[in-house]
Amino acid sequence: MYFNDDISFKKYVNNEKVDPSIKDITWIAMHTIGHVLGLDDYEKHRSIMYPVYLLSIESDNLYRDQKLTSIASFEVFQEEEKSYEGDILILNEKNYKEIIKRYDYLLVDFYSSGCDWCRDLEPKYAKVATQLKEEGSVIKVAKVNDMKYPKVGAAFNISHYPTLLFFYNGIPIIYDDKLSQVAIVRWVKKRQKFLPKENKSVEKIKDLIISENVVIIGYFIKENTAGITKFYQLTTSFDDVPFGIIHDKNIAQSFNITEEGIVYFEGFTEDCNEFNETKIEVAGIMNVLERKCRQ
Repeated sequence: MYFNDDISFKKYVNNEKVDPSIKDITWIAMHTIGHVLGLDDYEKHRSIMYPVYLLSIESDNLYRDQKLTSIASFEVFQEEEKSYEGDILILNEKNYKEIIKRYDYLLVDFYSSGCDWCRDLEPKYAKVATQLKEEGSVIKVAKVNDMKYPKVGAAFNISHYPTLLFFYNGIPIIYDDKLSQVAIVRWVKKRQKFLPKENKSVEKIKDLIISENVVIIGYFIKENTAGITKFYQLTTSFDDVPFGIIHDKNIAQSFNITEEGIVYFEGFTEDCNEFNETKIEVAGIMNVLERKCRQ
């Protein structure tokens, strides 16, 4: 059933030639429902909030049955516009870059609606989000249906579901613990505590190195996201070792660090002026510089 600008109706048979000036009453009805729900006009073709044109007309001016397509478009539009599900942020291909950039600490569940393990995780994950929110944590919790929005998972090489990534300043760290509420909360809190803050002065780095028996420092320019990602992932192998990161070349040179990489400091004190240096493997990462103070 259609009507034109004079509110006169005409019924068409499927695949019958259509006058392009006559509009689809089903589409307009769905569009009106959208406004009742508080939605604004949406500039995406095939969405029911698209300004109401005769979208059911193909290039050959044949009528295509729009009823199911209209409903499906409405459901897709609802999911794209939904920002939260309970205390969980909903990501899609339009908003994921901005949200990852917005929050310093962001846990993201990449899931598939047809995955049994994903369905098992869903209520536990919701409790993680609620617990962190009620505790006033700065850690935000999000999820994305990677089957519906595959470009998001492809951006981070997601190959199985569910996969949890913990983003720290936009850099992803792979979650590698049990899929339970207790384990997830414990893990993200440790990452927040031990992930390295940028050290912007020689004095702060020196204080860090001499304050602990073992300290791990990474030197990477900010553009080296691959190196920074590897360094951040290393932190998941330690629960009680402090980490620091340097982005400034001049500060790195003050500690005789001339190349990007990871340095493992051990046994340094205020009076330590000499050290032994060798290359070692730490948690699967090769060529880590180990510096031990000579006593």
